[in-house]
Amino acid sequence: MRSSVVLSVIVVGVTEMSVEFAALMSFQSLYGYVYGRVALLVAAFMAGLVLGGRLGVLAVRRGMRLAAFIALQAGIAAVPIGLWLAVSSISGAGPTAMAAWSHAFPLVVVAAAVLAGAQFPLAAGLCMGPRDEPGDIGGWLHGADLAGAAVGATLTAVFLLPVLGLAGAMTSLSLLNAGALVALLGAALLTRRSR
Repeated sequence: MRSSVVLSVIVVGVTEMSVEFAALMSFQSLYGYVYGRVALLVAAFMAGLVLGGRLGVLAVRRGMRLAAFIALQAGIAAVPIGLWLAVSSISGAGPTAMAAWSHAFPLVVVAAAVLAGAQFPLAAGLCMGPRDEPGDIGGWLHGADLAGAAVGATLTAVFLLPVLGLAGAMTSLSLLNAGALVALLGAALLTRRSR
C-alpha cells in the first residue's frame, strides 16, 4: 500500500505544478499580461494548500484515511479537465465577463491546491508504521512531492503545453492521475484480501 501512496504523491506533485504553470500561461494567453497577477495566483495556490492541509489533518484525526485518500485522488484526476473547461469557458465569454473573471481566476487554482493539501496528511497517516519516525515519513513524502513537482514543471513547460496544447496537456494529466487511482484501488483490494 505504501508504494501506491507514494506514487500518488509523486503524481499529484506533477499535476499540481503543471496545473499551476498552465493556469499562469492560460491567464497570460487570455489577458495578455500575467506579471501583475503572478503573486496573487501563487498566493492563492499556497492558501489552498494550507486550507487543504488543515482539512487533511482533521480527516486523519477522525480516522478517515484510505477512503478519503482515494476520494481525493479521484478529485485530483478531475482537476486538469476542470482547468481546461474553465479556461475554455472564460475565453468564450464576452469582454465584461472576461474582465470579471480576471479577478476570480485565482479561485481556479485554489480548488486544485485544497485537494493536494488535504492529500499530504492522509498520505503520511497511511505510510506511518509503528516503528516509523514522523519526520522520516514526512521527509520522504515531501521529497516525493517535490520530485513530482520538478518533473511536472519541466514536462509541462517543455513538452505538454507547447506540443499538446492546453486540452492535450490537461487530458494527459487527468489520465496520469487516473492511473494512480487505479494503482491505489488495486493496492487497497490486495490489502483487504490479505487480511
